[in-house]
Amino acid sequence: MREPGPMAKKYTLYIIPEQGAATRQLHLSRWHLAAFLVLACGVLAGLGLFLQDYQGLKGGQSDRDWMQTRLILQQEEILDQRGQIQAFAVRMNGLKDTLADLQDFEHKIRVMANLEDAGPEDVEGGQGLLGMGGSMPDDLDPSLSLEAPHAGMVREMNDQAMELAALSTRQEQGFESLYQHLEEQRDLLACTPSTRPLTEGWVSSRFGMRISPFTGEKEFHKGLDLAAPFGTPVICPANGRVIFVGRKGGFGRMIAIDHGHGTITRYAHLSRIRKKKGDWIRRGESIAEVGNTGRTTGSHLHYEVLVNGIPTNPERYILN
Repeated sequence: MREPGPMAKKYTLYIIPEQGAATRQLHLSRWHLAAFLVLACGVLAGLGLFLQDYQGLKGGQSDRDWMQTRLILQQEEILDQRGQIQAFAVRMNGLKDTLADLQDFEHKIRVMANLEDAGPEDVEGGQGLLGMGGSMPDDLDPSLSLEAPHAGMVREMNDQAMELAALSTRQEQGFESLYQHLEEQRDLLACTPSTRPLTEGWVSSRFGMRISPFTGEKEFHKGLDLAAPFGTPVICPANGRVIFVGRKGGFGRMIAIDHGHGTITRYAHLSRIRKKKGDWIRRGESIAEVGNTGRTTGSHLHYEVLVNGIPTNPERYILN
């Protein structure tokens, strides 16, 4: 008799139930045991693949949920950005209206100041606010639906923003030139001898040709004589700086003030001088007192206005 091969050997599996039941035996050959192990491994492998696929599907679902949430958030962000674009378009339209109003205001001020509109000499680049194209850019249309594409509006806003930046620069330059002109005019007015140097008294001799009270012959009188009581305060008629204090021949005690812009005023025959050389004087300040020093027939003020060194009729400047 031939001996059984390796696969013919049998194995006995004892099954012991709970609660004292009879023990059962299960006889298995090596072949059956190998088949059982292969089957068990296959089942375990299949279960592992199933679990892996399940986890993959579950992870994919999570990714899809995350992507869906992100997509919703992005859509909300896009709608919010489009709303901001529309609001910015409204503000840009308002800015254009403001620039137009400022241009109109500048024009009115220039007319009132008798100043020509900004030209090549006033504004860098040549012309005024609308010098680039002659008119304001058309208003943007912010009434698009939030769901509609806004790419065209964004491009238009970018172009208009650059143009408005250039326009605002020109407007700023226009106002700067206007301000500078008005400052110069204010300084000129403040330094123009436009008030009487005496608060009382009367004209005893005018500017121009006259008969000399000393020689009886014709002479050119370079100033205006204002008769007033001895000691009457002499009032400075404009801002300026004292350039001379002292005696000067027939003028007696005299003070001279430089008002800038080529204008100098002189006050002669004074009894007393209250300022010294180098003092800065403002219109309305008392600078001296009427007297009769020098060559004079009585108490009075000799008042001269010189423009670029040439005597000018003081009465042409007096407004009060």
